[in-house]
Amino acid sequence: MCILSQSNTLQINQSTGQYLRIEQSNLLSMPLSELNSFIREIENSELFVKYFRENKIVRYQRFDNSDTYISHLKFDESALVDNQPPEIDSLLENNQNTIEYIRKIGPDNFKKFFMVPEEGQSEDEIAFACGIPIAYVKDINNLVNDMAVLDEFHSTSSLNINDVNYTKVAAIDREGDGFRVSYYLNSLARGRYLINYEMLEEHIVRKCVNDDEIKKIRALLKKLEMINVCKQTLHIILINLIHKQWAFIDSGNFKDLLPLSQKELAFQLGINPATLSRAIKLRTIDIPCGREITLKSLFPNPRKFRMAVLKKVLQSENNLISDRVIQSKLSGKYGVNISRRTVANMRRELKIPAGGAR
Repeated sequence: MCILSQSNTLQINQSTGQYLRIEQSNLLSMPLSELNSFIREIENSELFVKYFRENKIVRYQRFDNSDTYISHLKFDESALVDNQPPEIDSLLENNQNTIEYIRKIGPDNFKKFFMVPEEGQSEDEIAFACGIPIAYVKDINNLVNDMAVLDEFHSTSSLNINDVNYTKVAAIDREGDGFRVSYYLNSLARGRYLINYEMLEEHIVRKCVNDDEIKKIRALLKKLEMINVCKQTLHIILINLIHKQWAFIDSGNFKDLLPLSQKELAFQLGINPATLSRAIKLRTIDIPCGREITLKSLFPNPRKFRMAVLKKVLQSENNLISDRVIQSKLSGKYGVNISRRTVANMRRELKIPAGGAR
């Protein structure tokens, strides 16, 4: 008899009920510092450690085109980064030997086995793969856990004014000919939970787990599923915003923004517009030019955008062009597909006469 029937997907079944949907909404709109604490609390719980971590029933799977933003440590002659918050300075000062071993294994292994572990390997296996004593595997894990508590320092926004508190989600970094999302919170960078439900079933049957414990496991699974959906929703929004606003992300010039409504993107992603709104509210990203922007700014008002582009087209044309030619230029150069009648109406709003009368 199947004790845990939840399928291994990121989608939450409707049968999980209204309560679960409300909780999911709360997670999406939760400040990232609180979400980070919520995830740490779950992963440090006795139940999670007992049933998932120790028995390798759950592991992480990083999202495509994502990474972790390692700003705490350098892999050169200096162990400390300038202008760090004092708490991080103190933490790193007190772990010099551990940091030396982090340098020894290199940034790739540090991310692979400690920051964003994907394989669920034991400490013995990690020690062998990295060529370091197992004692330092434990020390590095402890340091990473301590650093996670201070992650919020690096997700603090510079846009916080007038009691409006933004949170930085990630840096959008160049990678080859494209971009990647480098999350400031390691709990986001690790991606989703992959749960081996069959192994969990076998473990429960083998250990003769009582009904009360099974209820607790089910409750924990629901939390993990909610976190998975929350993380994936945020990530897929970021990836699609990068795709939609590629020219702007590349240049940092607001003139390169394309019209995009929240409703339009939500429809394309198959999510509720309210869900998208909660996911982007009061959240920011760093773009390659070094500027911090709000996620909401990537949704310029379509009408205002069209008016601005129309004005730009008319100002750049020395020849007198018809509304049909304007329509063609708007579509071909700017991806603005509107009717000739709409072009005429907008032109009249700008108090610009028709081509034959200019």
